[in-house]
Amino acid sequence: MWAALVVVLHAMAAVDGRRVVTDAERGYRYCGVGCKYPPEVRTVFLHVPKTGGASVRQALANCSARVAVEYGNHVLGAARILASGRRAALALRDPADRVVSEWDWSKERRGHDYLASERRGVHGLASGLSRRNWTLDDAPALLGHAAKSLKPMHPFLADVNRSDERLSVLCTERLDADLAAFARARGCPAPRAARLHRTSASATSERRMSDDLRAALRHAMPEDDALHARFCRRRR
Repeated sequence: MWAALVVVLHAMAAVDGRRVVTDAERGYRYCGVGCKYPPEVRTVFLHVPKTGGASVRQALANCSARVAVEYGNHVLGAARILASGRRAALALRDPADRVVSEWDWSKERRGHDYLASERRGVHGLASGLSRRNWTLDDAPALLGHAAKSLKPMHPFLADVNRSDERLSVLCTERLDADLAAFARARGCPAPRAARLHRTSASATSERRMSDDLRAALRHAMPEDDALHARFCRRRR
């Protein structure tokens, strides 16, 4: 079990350290030529996968004249937005919850039973399909899937001064309160209460994650874990 987990941890470390895509590779679509937003838009909210992006887009729908929500754009980083003279914002989430959320989302969104498939593979889950709790035995399958499909959070803040006052970091764990403060600071109407995607919510509200599994998932993504600890866990 532990040997398999070590192999997956190394794979995740490689993904966790992937390079940031250059401006030339982004092209115009990804803000490669001057960030072409209307002049009244002074803040761009970046979409970090599995941090409540759909909820942010819905909650800030009445603020579109001032805030552009880059929903579905998983390439654009904060450095490019700040360089254009605008403010950048994004949400961060506990990396362990992101991994489980990605697993749940993939199963529903793509219409494929990942759980059964992984159980037939090398990194099978120890217990059955109906089990609702996550344990350390599930780490290889969860991390193996994340290594293939989940982009880390830290590349979105590459080459950015984390203390830059033009950068706003929200936390998925308290998204309603953070979104309300974010909208209020920009003179926008009070946002509607955020509603996480059903499978995203189930990752943390319906299924219980063991402490040793959470520790293992965080350990596999040290840069993301450090970011979340700095901006979210230490502010509680």
